[in-house]
Amino acid sequence: MPVHIETIRGHVPSTPGVYFFKGARGQILYIGKAGNLKTRIRSYFAASRDFGPAKERMLKEAVTLEWQELSSEIEALIEEARLIKKYRPRYNILMRDDKNYLYVGFTKERFPKVFLTHQPRQTLSREFKDKKATYIGPFTDATSVKRILKSLRKLFPYCTCKELHTRLCQNAQIGLCLGACCLNTAKPTYATVDTNAAHTLYKQHVASIQKILSGNQKTLIRMLTKKMETYSKDRAFEKAASIRNQLWGLEHIFAHSLYIKQEHSLENQKALRKLEQILRLTYPIARIEGYDISNIQGTDAVGSMVVCTDGVMDKNEYRKFRIKTVVGANDPAMMQEILMRRFNHPKWQYPEVILIDGGVSQLNAARWAQKKYLHQAVHNTNTWDTVAAIHIVSLAKREEELYLPGKIHPIALKHTSTTLLHLLQQIRDESHRFAIGFHRKLHRKLPLR
Repeated sequence: MPVHIETIRGHVPSTPGVYFFKGARGQILYIGKAGNLKTRIRSYFAASRDFGPAKERMLKEAVTLEWQELSSEIEALIEEARLIKKYRPRYNILMRDDKNYLYVGFTKERFPKVFLTHQPRQTLSREFKDKKATYIGPFTDATSVKRILKSLRKLFPYCTCKELHTRLCQNAQIGLCLGACCLNTAKPTYATVDTNAAHTLYKQHVASIQKILSGNQKTLIRMLTKKMETYSKDRAFEKAASIRNQLWGLEHIFAHSLYIKQEHSLENQKALRKLEQILRLTYPIARIEGYDISNIQGTDAVGSMVVCTDGVMDKNEYRKFRIKTVVGANDPAMMQEILMRRFNHPKWQYPEVILIDGGVSQLNAARWAQKKYLHQAVHNTNTWDTVAAIHIVSLAKREEELYLPGKIHPIALKHTSTTLLHLLQQIRDESHRFAIGFHRKLHRKLPLR
């Protein structure tokens, strides 16, 4: 929709999109993207604007302003990069700052690495300097690029390991890596992986990411839909379900951010109601705490506590623990120490549910800590009743099964409630991320032994 610059006030929509400043001959001078076109475009004509000389010169030359509405900020980001590469507007080039513009690189090897760089084809990081690569960009919003790659990696796992392992890496264990891409098959391994099958799937994942970042997500969605239907007809239901989840994830990535938050909140509320039903609670679940341990063969051990309040992760309530009493690699004992210390913090709001990462042994260790605390606090009726009412459950990674106290058989959530599974996975993965982040930070600060 072309509009003369003097007449734009009041006509710009409050939606995500890209915009174009054009000169007297219709040439594109500058392309930008916005989560809210109205707010962004009005900022160019505010009395208090503080632009650099190049952008001020562009505004003096511009005669016409056009925009294109899109469904999400991410779609606007990708479309902006595609259009800048296609038209190479004069002022996008003049105002380019290599510290801000970002490219996504893909190395040319059997299992391509995905990386970010400000200067493609020039000085790469030490890790990739000897490798050929292809690039997609330029992206003007580094934060958004990193966010979309993080989201896409959950749907299309790829490798970020710097060296090969003799066993599955941590990313593979939490579903962010296929495992075979960084597995040293020439040495004894603790895991059996079909390398050829993983290679085929890995190439498909990288191709999918490249399609999305190049603005071809609709082509990808059509391709995935067709593949899902084929798997379904062939009764390969597990593969069909995997692609269905990818399609669902893409739909949410490219939906409007406000809609995502509303949809996500509704889904999580449904998940909480389902968990209340499973635990046979007569009161609502307002708070779930997730716990995890991180250590290297028992050294520098730490633990994490993350909190989900009313279905939303509440980072202000997160807590970190340094293991003080356990020596050696004994994760169950470390979990017991953390929970004992947590129960002794009545100033922290107690949860209705505690989620542990693991199976029966991890669940039993957590329940032992609860029983020990109750035995010690038998005369403190205020905290005793509250801690006794906490339900402790565990989620095992391999089959994504939910273990409950006193139940012999776990609940296969992927068959009974994917909504609840997604919520518990989010809490478990966040506790894992938070623990690893704290461990790495602490490990860097400690002196070399």
